[in-house]
Amino acid sequence: MPLAMNDQQIAAIVRAALRADARLAPLPVDVTVDRGIVTLRGEIPTPEARTLTVAVVQRTRGVRAVIDQLTVTPAAARPDPEITADVVAALIRDAALDLARIDVQTFDGVVYLRGTVPSPSTRQLVDAIARSIDGVYDVVADLVLEPPVVHPDSALQRLVRQRLDAVLQPAVAHRVRVAVHHGIAHLSGTVDSAALRWAIDDLARWTPGILDVIDAMQVAGQSS
Repeated sequence: MPLAMNDQQIAAIVRAALRADARLAPLPVDVTVDRGIVTLRGEIPTPEARTLTVAVVQRTRGVRAVIDQLTVTPAAARPDPEITADVVAALIRDAALDLARIDVQTFDGVVYLRGTVPSPSTRQLVDAIARSIDGVYDVVADLVLEPPVVHPDSALQRLVRQRLDAVLQPAVAHRVRVAVHHGIAHLSGTVDSAALRWAIDDLARWTPGILDVIDAMQVAGQSS
């Protein structure tokens, strides 16, 4: 039976999990732990970033509960063309998306997405990326599902690799190896915490075309 972690150890792996996620690393989140209960304080730019921060902490090993004292402090209103440009740039950076089939327009801070996507998970991903952009008040996703396209393993492996490189810090992504056989992603390598291991598993599992994930990653300092 693994030994119970103390509050200092829990706080360390929570902070590591937040730093490892490039979407959350820049945010000034203060973490304190008392008997396994984590309290989060700080200013967050969007409700979506607040929800994501809490979700990452909740799935960290050893955390009994999360007290959310984060404050949402929206950024100043931005011109619609700037918001559109940032949404388009963010979508381009995600290798799992085909921007040619997604049209982006912004009116009064509301982003309208129109086009086709291969799966419900891709539709959710596009919506989440748009909502993460500073200045976005809401997202209207008019995205139609199209029949899935079977991708060769080499293409799926490249997509998973690019997703990990885009979301994770470079030092973290470098230690994760990816192989895909018959649509199943095999992950190996060493990571710093169980929470980070779960996050990487999720990134691979949500890649369109991946049927399942075999997680052979090791957590540093733990025996296999």
